[in-house]
Amino acid sequence: MQKNERGMTFIGWALSIFLFLVFVLAAVRLVPVYLEYMTVRSAVDAAARSVHDPSRERLFRAVVLQFDVNQITAIHSRNVAITRTYHHFKLTVDYTARTPFIGNVGFTVHFHHSIRIRAHENGNG
Repeated sequence: MQKNERGMTFIGWALSIFLFLVFVLAAVRLVPVYLEYMTVRSAVDAAARSVHDPSRERLFRAVVLQFDVNQITAIHSRNVAITRTYHHFKLTVDYTARTPFIGNVGFTVHFHHSIRIRAHENGNG
């Protein structure tokens, strides 16, 4: 008499549920980090749009103000770099976010965002 196997065994179901829960926990830990990055990115873009006569100091103050308004705490002013070429300013935000996962295992996520802002020809910066 041949026995036909149908479906998964209890161990198969337990492993499937365990893997599903691991991925759900990873998503629960990583989604807030990515949402904060999207807030950082929109704050940098808003700061760049808000400065009408760009200089390094004005851009830096606008970025810090946007970080305060949006209550962004994962990034510091030392993670903001403003460089100037002849025709443009380049506003760069580069930082690493860390979040715990399970026990002493965690995630490290690196974020980088740059935006170019047209400089006026009067030599500010």
